Amino acid sequence: MENTNALVQKLRKRREENNDIAARIVRYLSDIPAFITKEMIDEIGVDKRYEEGVYRSMFATAIGLDSENNAEHARLEREYINRGIERRDRKSYMDDPFFKCIKIDEAHTKHWKLGFIEYKPYEAFVCGEYYFDDILTEAPQIGYFDEPFTFPAVFQDDREWMAIKPNETETMTDDIAKVKGKVVTFGLGIGYFAHNASIKSDVESVTIVERDPEVIELFEKCILPQFKYKEKIRIIKSDVIDYVRHQMKPGEFDYVYADIWHDAYDGVEPYAAIKQEEHRFQGTEFLYWIENTLLSNIRFGAFEYIIEKAKSEDELKTMLSFSWIKLHLPELL
Repeated sequence: MENTNALVQKLRKRREENNDIAARIVRYLSDIPAFITKEMIDEIGVDKRYEEGVYRSMFATAIGLDSENNAEHARLEREYINRGIERRDRKSYMDDPFFKCIKIDEAHTKHWKLGFIEYKPYEAFVCGEYYFDDILTEAPQIGYFDEPFTFPAVFQDDREWMAIKPNETETMTDDIAKVKGKVVTFGLGIGYFAHNASIKSDVESVTIVERDPEVIELFEKCILPQFKYKEKIRIIKSDVIDYVRHQMKPGEFDYVYADIWHDAYDGVEPYAAIKQEEHRFQGTEFLYWIENTLLSNIRFGAFEYIIEKAKSEDELKTMLSFSWIKLHLPELL
């Protein structure tokens, strides 16, 4: 029991550090994401081989870590910033099939519009799911380019809903690689998942379930005509939860990809609602956008409950795992 108590204290401290670092980074991204500039990097005159390290140090200082004079801050920089920040290759994103095949022009309906966003050189942005480990470390993944990067986005009443930016493409790549046969995607956005799934030779069809007629209108008018295999695409106008509960048939699809949330904060409820219907669709594999981040949010809320319920250190470690949390969602929510 003594060892378990020591582990609990270690985990509690790590959670506090997660929250501290996340809050600092959120403030930076909200207030001064382009604080580090090309001019600052050029003035330092750093060799390109060491640029990432210099950028990380500048970023750490900008979010209030005094690593030079504070040993704890130096440790946080090593364990969070150094694990979470790296320069991205702009060309690798421009080589994405969606970028190569689909030309986006500005267009709009009453509440939705297609447009563009630009990252400035050295501007910081979220890029991929967190780094997770078995002591509950959650290090945000932050990227930057050394040149401008412009990408298309779809906005709802001027709020960005989905964009073809590194965070979106990186968090979908693995799931796109998995799908084959008959695929259904919940949520349309700008059509990125549907496009990159449809060009796969082992994907027979892609059904899109989307409830907003304006999103469908923009997609059908501006984007779908450019799909190479548009004949694979079918669109169903429906609320996703209602569709899963009352319309989707067992055996109808080989893969489901769910992406109807804006971020991890509004995603837990719909994720859990769909997850609890999985058992009715034997033979269909369900995939979820940013699932580990959603599970992390659920774990955060259930942390004290799990600690109270665990009878040993091994049981505690098991119950804090994402695989255990997935199996016990009704109990934890």
